[in-house]
Amino acid sequence: MSDDFDNLARVASDALVSAIATDSWEAAKRRFVAVIGHERQIDATRAELAARSGPDLARAQLAQARGWVTRLRDALDDEPGMAPDLQALLADLHMTSPPPAAAPVVQKVRAGRRSQVINVSGTTVTGNSGETYVGVGKVVKRRFGIFLSPAMVFGRAAKRVATAHPLIAGTVTFAVAAGGISGGLVRTHAPGHSSVSAAPAGISSPGSSPGWPQLHGGPGRTGYQPDETQIGTANVGKLSQARTYHTNGSPSAPLIANGILYVDTNQLYAFDATGAAHCSAAPTTCTPLWTAPTADFDGMTIANGDVFVTDAEGVQAFDAAGSANCSGTPKICAPLWATSINSSTGPPFTPGPGSPVVANGVLYVPGYGAGMALRQGGAYVAAFDAAGSKDCSGSPVVCAPMWTTTGVPKFVGNTGSPAIANGVIYIANGSLYAFDAAGSENCSGTPKVCAPLWTGTISNGSTYSAPAVANGIVYVGAVNSGLYAFDATGSTNCSTGAAVRTCAPLWIATTSSGIEGTPAVAYGLVYAVSPDGVLSAFAAVRPGNCPGTGIAKTCARAPLWTTAADTGGYSVTSSPAVANGVVFSSTNRGIFGYDATGSLNCSVSGTAKTCAPLWSTGTGTGFSGADSLAIADGVLFINNHGNGEIYAYSP
Repeated sequence: MSDDFDNLARVASDALVSAIATDSWEAAKRRFVAVIGHERQIDATRAELAARSGPDLARAQLAQARGWVTRLRDALDDEPGMAPDLQALLADLHMTSPPPAAAPVVQKVRAGRRSQVINVSGTTVTGNSGETYVGVGKVVKRRFGIFLSPAMVFGRAAKRVATAHPLIAGTVTFAVAAGGISGGLVRTHAPGHSSVSAAPAGISSPGSSPGWPQLHGGPGRTGYQPDETQIGTANVGKLSQARTYHTNGSPSAPLIANGILYVDTNQLYAFDATGAAHCSAAPTTCTPLWTAPTADFDGMTIANGDVFVTDAEGVQAFDAAGSANCSGTPKICAPLWATSINSSTGPPFTPGPGSPVVANGVLYVPGYGAGMALRQGGAYVAAFDAAGSKDCSGSPVVCAPMWTTTGVPKFVGNTGSPAIANGVIYIANGSLYAFDAAGSENCSGTPKVCAPLWTGTISNGSTYSAPAVANGIVYVGAVNSGLYAFDATGSTNCSTGAAVRTCAPLWIATTSSGIEGTPAVAYGLVYAVSPDGVLSAFAAVRPGNCPGTGIAKTCARAPLWTTAADTGGYSVTSSPAVANGVVFSSTNRGIFGYDATGSLNCSVSGTAKTCAPLWSTGTGTGFSGADSLAIADGVLFINNHGNGEIYAYSP
């Protein structure tokens, strides 16, 4: 069975099971049957799920999704030509972005700040500076053509290269994350050139998974790692600390791409995430592969072979492989391009707290709050060319935003981390705001400024984290009120006739102390934590009949299960993360891993189900000010602000 189709099968199986619970199921079913057949099994899945509710439904959804992964992987292996049709189906269901328009077979791309011609031929792409790009992946049964979408990324150049026909013979890996399916090429070097660069983030290289390259996993901020197979409910109890990474300060949330761990403490660090290079013997401690100076750190993301760091002075982009613009022993790297609010050529934009995000070659940077006007640098989001080409000039290269949003962000403790899904930017700042990610709709002027497509109403809401977007729903946690679920398209429960629509939630889940952190979404459930460290799991489905009228027709939602309240006065320190049937959360008492379906180690009292952890780090191992858990390649990572260390746990 081809590993190239493993992730495609997983995403398609999740889409199939999720679609069953939607109002448009019959149309979705016809599409699935037309592409994959299996009508009897699809009807049987529908009947199985229709007969269940609550926790039983969640367990059944997970079991059915796993069964469909096997069926779809077998079908793709036997009939690889099904892949383009299946991807198109997922695009229509908003599970991934549709492919871009075809580009010429020869395309100029930027490499090392120079222009070169890349020739596409079979599975090999050769540049005129001695670099060669080869297709990544393997085919067990037969060689076949793979549909490349949405773009092939060469090093730092995020340029689209495709033939006029969407099928290219070769063995290119499908890498599926929250944003969709994309073919990838990895840059190698001819003899006499510098060392091999890392594969672009989100694209599998031999022996590695897509990793955890953006805060909460990916652009949709779902906190879900779909590629994890080494940690699960059967062995999570065996997790133990494998190694420690030392920094000189308070480390940011860990991000992982292509076997490298990145954190920032006002200095950017790149470590070997596998613990092989620059690491001592047991007890294993690791020193950085390379570092880079930064200041007043706000956020970070990894994509297209670059690491993007935002701070009080602007944006800096570094080569993720630690090759370009790097020198010395120990190795120190300089930016490939940057912005600066202190530069006379810099843009009128000031980055704010929170992490940037990259989607489709665009870097979206959250803006500063506290009521700063646009002319002073205030905006909800600014969009930059991630390749450092468009609206960039000079040496060293300085970039200006391609466009910014309107609005004066409020200072309400907002972290300002945007989420991206299906061509829309979502950012929470007391209310939820949705903008066109392409910078087209509701945009005007020079320089271009974009107004919201719609806004979502949050009652008494201080929003301290990013939204999470999955399966057509946007989830926002408000620390003073609870968990809010909005229609991601801005259609259901929304006003009509106004230039900017106002939307009420589809449903609200209230808790005694609200919700803190970004929710995680997986297996038909949405996981959220309250400030007192209680983790709750809710059904991530659209409601049926709700009380009220018009846009006030909102459902209340109770959790399917929760964890026990911590009587020691401990508080949550990170957003939840989910992988392979386990949901992890942390408090300043420790890290905890629970059965994601709410089946194992759970008890029922009346109508309430309470679950105990399958694993924890134990009392006295709390994490002061941790930001986010990360899971990649069988390792759970967490940062600790209290002692400047990052811990890695593995079975």
